[in-house]
Amino acid sequence: MKKLLYVLIFALILISAICANLFLNQNSESRVDVHYLGMNFSVPSNHMLIGLIQGGNDLLVLKYGDELSKQYIGFTNESKPSGIDYQCELQEFYHDVFTEAVNSNCNAEEMGAFKKVFLSNNEFGQWKNNDFISYYISGDKGVFLFVILKEKVIRINSDYLALQELKEIVLQHL
Repeated sequence: MKKLLYVLIFALILISAICANLFLNQNSESRVDVHYLGMNFSVPSNHMLIGLIQGGNDLLVLKYGDELSKQYIGFTNESKPSGIDYQCELQEFYHDVFTEAVNSNCNAEEMGAFKKVFLSNNEFGQWKNNDFISYYISGDKGVFLFVILKEKVIRINSDYLALQELKEIVLQHL
């Protein structure tokens, strides 16, 4: 059973690497365009591995080092949250959590859990323009951006890039 699991993981990695050309186009020696949910993000091109898990959240990960669970940039489709009853639209949930809304229609228990796990002891806030709003969290474990464009919610997280670098990736797209 364990051998089968390793074979499946290897096959997934191999298929992801082969299919990477569907998602990536070189635009210079130092950057690569990542096509994700109809958007293009320019990220560092020195990645070692690309992984794509399609399904509910369509996770795309670019790995920049060989240490397990370190040095990565991840893109996740948060538009279709699975398993959590927010009791409101996801855009409203993020707004109410990050702006610390007092009279929210969202699930108070989920808001409290999110704040405890993600916002405690971390820098957080929002920035926006006419095209999007983004909520960010920056701390010892990395940076999380929740980018909201119309009906899309994309989470971009990394322990490889700093907050300002992730902001630039989003702003380059828009």
